[in-house]
This record gives sequence, C-alpha cells and structure tokens, in this order.
Amino acid sequence: KKKSFIRMDNISLAYQVPSLFLKRFSIQGMRLSVTVRNAFIWSPTFNNWYDPEIGNYSPRIINFGVNFTL
Repeated sequence: KKKSFIRMDNISLAYQVPSLFLKRFSIQGMRLSVTVRNAFIWSPTFNNWYDPEIGNYSPRIINFGVNFTL
C-alpha cells in the first residue's frame, strides 16, 4: 500500500489590534492568536484524520489566545 502524503503539522496566526482602536478602552496593546496542531494530512489513500507515520488516527488541536497590555 502506498504511504505518500503531505502534512501541514502546525499553523500559527496572530493579529496585533491597532492602538488607535484600543485607546477607546484604555488598553495599551492587544494581540489575538490562533494555533492549529495537526492541521491536515492530504493523501490519495488515507482520510484526513489518519496519520500514516504512526498508523493510527491523530486529533486536531486548536488553541486561541488573547494577550493584553493595560
């Protein structure tokens, strides 16, 4: 059985909220972020949740974050 696949293991995205918007709320800084672990696996022979490297199913983990500077 062929085990060719493409994996997107980790994706991180962050956004720094503009300071002009935050001044209305007396906040100096704010950063929003999201991180996805095991984002996807593409393979012509396996489904999206199956991990060919470990031979089992692998969960997708999503973390959201908010950082404030007051």
